[in-house]
Amino acid sequence: MPLEPGRYVCVATPGFVGWLIRKVTRSAVNHAFAVTGPDEIVEARPEGTCKGTLSQYAGAYAVANTGEPVTQKQRDAVAAKALTLVGTPYNFPSILDIGLEDLGWHWRLLMRFARADRELICSQMVAVAGAAAGLDWSCGKPSPDQVTPGDLARRPGVRQVTISA
Repeated sequence: MPLEPGRYVCVATPGFVGWLIRKVTRSAVNHAFAVTGPDEIVEARPEGTCKGTLSQYAGAYAVANTGEPVTQKQRDAVAAKALTLVGTPYNFPSILDIGLEDLGWHWRLLMRFARADRELICSQMVAVAGAAAGLDWSCGKPSPDQVTPGDLARRPGVRQVTISA
């Protein structure tokens, strides 16, 4: 079944950084993105939020919210919002904040920077796009910048999917 625009996908990427994120967040996934069209995605990467292709994740372990009831209007709104976020810088302080919080450290000043809406991490971008469609993809967190790919992967209606080239 092809992934519809307006769905989100969480994947396990190769390499040390992906492995470290999965270990710190106790999750099978470390990256999230929104599907915006056939083989089109929007994702937040260290270079900033950008367009990409779904097929670049072919063969990776992946889960998506395909079991979540989402209307066509909501899916359109998710895809549209994700596209407006292209060019947004990466939220490096948020990554540090999530890691420190998992260790039990809470740094108020760092969290203020991390919550800036001018910068995004991948799961924050997905949560913001969902909110634009009236969907609660914040996973019970008080702010989208605290959402991890693992949180999104554990939501009801998320199922394993196969991404092909």
